[in-house]
Amino acid sequence: TYGIGGDSYIQVDKDKNLSIGPQRVWPLAVAASKYPNLFEELSSQFKSGNYDSYLGQAADCYILVQPSVSVELTAIEAEAVKLLKKQPHTLRFLANKMGLETFRVDLSRLVEMGIVDKASLTPTDIVHANGRYTQWNQEASILGVRMMAHKMRKGYQEFLDLAIDAVVDKIALTIIQSTVNFEGEPFDVQDERGAMYFVDKILQFQEKEIMDCSLDFNLPLIAIGAPVQAYLPDVAKKLGLELNIPGNAEIANAIGAASGNIVEVVQVLIQPDGDERFIVFAPWERIKFEKYGEALDSALTVASKRVAEQVEKSGAAEYEISTNKEESFAEGWNMFVETRITVTAVGKPKWV
Repeated sequence: TYGIGGDSYIQVDKDKNLSIGPQRVWPLAVAASKYPNLFEELSSQFKSGNYDSYLGQAADCYILVQPSVSVELTAIEAEAVKLLKKQPHTLRFLANKMGLETFRVDLSRLVEMGIVDKASLTPTDIVHANGRYTQWNQEASILGVRMMAHKMRKGYQEFLDLAIDAVVDKIALTIIQSTVNFEGEPFDVQDERGAMYFVDKILQFQEKEIMDCSLDFNLPLIAIGAPVQAYLPDVAKKLGLELNIPGNAEIANAIGAASGNIVEVVQVLIQPDGDERFIVFAPWERIKFEKYGEALDSALTVASKRVAEQVEKSGAAEYEISTNKEESFAEGWNMFVETRITVTAVGKPKWV
């Protein structure tokens, strides 16, 4: 996998930019089908208009998957686990129960340790919301889209169109990157400005530009997994690929899963402690630093070391590590909330 799928986390950042993945979450449609109270809580949030969040996304929900916790928890984490033992809840519900603002209820460490799962808006919800695929709770997906559209200051249909285009482009870029890797070229297309100049022309057609670009593939695109009809025809059209959707495509995805890439992800947070110091929160430890730069260097080092250990332990012979840094500020106040470091290792199994 390259961090794009039906369960990829759709987010809108403080600058109203849309991003997809690489984090994986439960689709709202799936979570609300299994836990109906989540739909009720999302509905209540939407009706109240109180669903913007400085930390996380408007539709974020949490599901307890490991009730017995052996690690030391913060007071907020412990209270969240206590509430989630009864049933899953939205971030807003948890914050209200604790009497806190949502940006103070940081459960990312619990997610990283596998104690809780997150549910939020995903590509699966997008195709539920536009009616292309409605296996689970469509209304929950629609609510998620409405809340995220509000955060992005877009209309409902405009947000849907933007999200669909973003997913299609992400899948198309993944196919290009996968082809480059298969042909033995180790570079990351997105890190090459020259390469992205041409890729952008392929993915985003502009009528008035002097030069157009297209690709010519010598193999067809075989689409497996459900629901491939939702996005893959548009992907194939953009890349000029012959599309082949085999019978039983919805279950064929499981057959090839074992021979795919090994992917390991480690997330580390940096947050202020209120005394002009900074705390690095890793899933296995927390360290205080006097200066932000020291905290940032430590976070990058420990995350890179740990993800390398994990991907090697998982059986990767060769792998590449990529790092992403996201800084969050309280909207309208320019107040630093956190820096989230995500380090991803992708490699081929030793037997491939």
